[in-house]
Amino acid sequence: MSRVILSALLLVPALFGAEYAKDDRATAAEYLDGSRNSLSAILETVSQAQSEFQGEPNSWTILQVLEHLMLAEDYLRGILEKTINTGAPIPDTEKLPDPAEMDKAIRKGIADRSQKAQAPRELVPQGRFANRDEAFLEFSKRREKTVEWVRGLKTDLRRVRVQSAMGPIDGHQWLLLMGAHTERHMEQIASIMRHAGYPKQ
Repeated sequence: MSRVILSALLLVPALFGAEYAKDDRATAAEYLDGSRNSLSAILETVSQAQSEFQGEPNSWTILQVLEHLMLAEDYLRGILEKTINTGAPIPDTEKLPDPAEMDKAIRKGIADRSQKAQAPRELVPQGRFANRDEAFLEFSKRREKTVEWVRGLKTDLRRVRVQSAMGPIDGHQWLLLMGAHTERHMEQIASIMRHAGYPKQ
C-alpha cells in the first residue's frame, strides 16, 4: 500500500470524528430498555381502579405518570437530536475528563425523588389515556424508537455537550438521564401504591 493511501486512511477518523464507543452504546441501550422492562413488570400488577387512584388532591395518578413519561420521551430525545444536529462537538484533539463520576451522579441524582422537580408545561399530563395498557404502549413505542436510534448512532456522544439541571453534561449522560427519569417515576408509582387509600384491586 502506498504511503499516500495509508496516510489518507489514517486521516479518516480525524476528518469524520470519533464514533460512539461500543461499551457506552451498549450501556445506554441496555439502561433505557431495562428501565422500560422494569416499568412494565410493575404495571402488570396495576388494575384500572388502581391506575386512576389519586392519593392527594395535587398528586398524579399512575395513568398520569405514564402519560408524562410518554411525553417526556420524545421531548428529551428531541433535545439531544437537536444538539447533535446544530451544535459543534468538542474537537477530537481536546482531552475529555473522566466521565465515570458524573455518570454515577446522574443515575443516582435524577432517580432520587427526595429532590423535588416541576415538570415543564409541555410534559404535564392532560388525561389523554383511558387505561394502563394504552398509556404504556405509547410510552414503549417511543422508548423503542430511542433505543433503535442509539443503536444506530455514529456520533461520539461523549463529545456532545447538553445543558441540563445538573449543569453541562455529555450526550451519553443525557441518555442516562432519560433512563434515570423513568426510574424516578417508577419510584413515584411505588409511592402511590404504598398510599393508605390505594385500592386493593
